[in-house]
Amino acid sequence: GIRIHASGAWRRLGSRFLRKFTEAGYGRSATVGRNASHFRIRPGVSAVPASREPCSRRVPDSRSIFKASVTPAMNLRSLLAGVQVYCWSGDKDVDIQGVAFDSRKVERGFAFVAIRGLKSDGNRYAAEAVKKGAVAVVSRDPEPPGVAPCWIQVSNDREALAQIAANFYGHPTRSLSVVGITGTNGKTTTAALTASILEAAGSPAAVFGTIGYSGPGFAYLSERTTPEATELEDMFRRVLDSGWRHVVMERSEEHTSELQSRGL
Repeated sequence: GIRIHASGAWRRLGSRFLRKFTEAGYGRSATVGRNASHFRIRPGVSAVPASREPCSRRVPDSRSIFKASVTPAMNLRSLLAGVQVYCWSGDKDVDIQGVAFDSRKVERGFAFVAIRGLKSDGNRYAAEAVKKGAVAVVSRDPEPPGVAPCWIQVSNDREALAQIAANFYGHPTRSLSVVGITGTNGKTTTAALTASILEAAGSPAAVFGTIGYSGPGFAYLSERTTPEATELEDMFRRVLDSGWRHVVMERSEEHTSELQSRGL
């Protein structure tokens, strides 16, 4: 079989994730990689194909263990500050307990942002989100009759989600130093090197990228290089509230324009 030796910044990055997973109670080794099945990293040793040595307790990815930090409710009018709104129906002063773009994650008092993607249209799940407790729906589509108690039509659904998430979590990046890395190849290696330099200088940095999302008190396997806005802003808030001031993150091409529009 093929054995890939991790050294230098890669070993330190692997050790960071291993330490976080061990603290979370997932044993002395952890499988990490784009699909949580590529390599097994052990401290000071090497990375070996996970298929050759199955992990007794697979580390769950961000979809199964990610839980948002506790954030106080926000008035809908304040939540939509900076969002270009075309049309608004319903109570503008309702309190919002959380924000979700996935109808399966909606809870009572949430605002549901319906994203029209390439494979799925979130507007199809607006009624389901309302049944689960959503008090407001944000969409770039006109309001359909009788779906939601409050419907907000916006010019761009993804930009609206990014602005809404930043508003809800209190714009944590205004107090953080965020290093964004983009490009076809080498993003993960560059992120590891940058985080290692900051740590050596006495400034620990959270790392968000292809391998996973790691910061003070959390470590998740990633399902995509750049998290969606709600998860990203929540992690920024966790980093800031823990006293860290630096984040190193890989920026996928499809998220670059969205991040730039938010000043990241």
